[in-house]
Amino acid sequence: MDMSSRILTVFLVTALVFSAFPARADSPKDEIIYRASLGRADDVRLLLKQGASPNEKNHAGVPLLSLAAARIDGEGINVAKVLVDAGADVNGNDAIGRTALFYAANSGNLPMVKYLLDKGIHYYAEDNNGTIARTLAFQAGHMDIVKAMDDFVKAQTKKVDEQYKKADAILAERYREEQKRRAVPPPSPPPPSPKPASPPENKAAKQRKEEDVKRLAHDLSFHACAFQYWYFVDAVKQITELSPDEMDVAIDSHKKQMEVIEKALIRDYGKEPRFVINISDSAQKRIYSELAALESNSYRHEKGVGRMDDVEARCQNISRDWDIDPADVPDMPGGAPNNTSTNLKSERTYLPDGMTPPPHGTASGSGFGGR
Repeated sequence: MDMSSRILTVFLVTALVFSAFPARADSPKDEIIYRASLGRADDVRLLLKQGASPNEKNHAGVPLLSLAAARIDGEGINVAKVLVDAGADVNGNDAIGRTALFYAANSGNLPMVKYLLDKGIHYYAEDNNGTIARTLAFQAGHMDIVKAMDDFVKAQTKKVDEQYKKADAILAERYREEQKRRAVPPPSPPPPSPKPASPPENKAAKQRKEEDVKRLAHDLSFHACAFQYWYFVDAVKQITELSPDEMDVAIDSHKKQMEVIEKALIRDYGKEPRFVINISDSAQKRIYSELAALESNSYRHEKGVGRMDDVEARCQNISRDWDIDPADVPDMPGGAPNNTSTNLKSERTYLPDGMTPPPHGTASGSGFGGR
């Protein structure tokens, strides 16, 4: 064999060897996109260790997790597990707002759908057209996925209901203990000695007093609502923008504000404890009812629950509803009638059937459940 033939033979063998391997990508970004699309979990794991991002997207804006979810074989879920373990955002979406759940539902990948739901993906998330993943599964005829998603929602709702009942039982017991403590009658005081009649308040002073009571009732309603809001969020482990320490500070701060206002209404303005309790109780029941009506933590998160602007808006709305008629705010110590109350502009909202009403705030500052 002459030299030219030998060179040609070596060239052909070399070309044959390298043709057995897929063409390499131009960059680590392109490489991990390529390997994830092929379902090569080990390659993806190696590239992640070398510094590639688990949240990378291809040129069309589709995240790696969605590329893996679109596969209909068992390789895609292996890639998904590697990506999620490395910190991939399960709720990352593409250019039209679709998450990996949309891709798995559309492709009919049932194991992937179950895995993503287990990892906390938002099953009610909508794309830019207002479509949810369940709709894609239904339109594609993947009824097993439709059933799996429906079963998951039912299980989540049942789980949250059980959390409510457990929290309600604890809070109800605390309320009963507080009621027992307050039920112990104090020693009867001696009959008061006659006092000279005090001069009647002038009209301006009485009006100022009424305005002060209105303002304090508004503020007490707001802080009682905010206290109940954050206590509820904490009790059901709702996603929130606050850290655990910040959550404790928020709960304690609103509780202390309630105590200060309650004492002021009783001590400085002569209001009976039941008048104060009615304000706190109504605000707490209303916000509790609002939050409990949202069927799951994920749905509450989508509606903004757990954000500072949400608690501000909800509790300002509740506290604005207080419209105190001066005729319902009797002066003390002459004594308030048994039906001492405040008037709400809107009808009072009660708790769903079967749920224990949350305890009201008290004049002693015990609040709803305590911390």
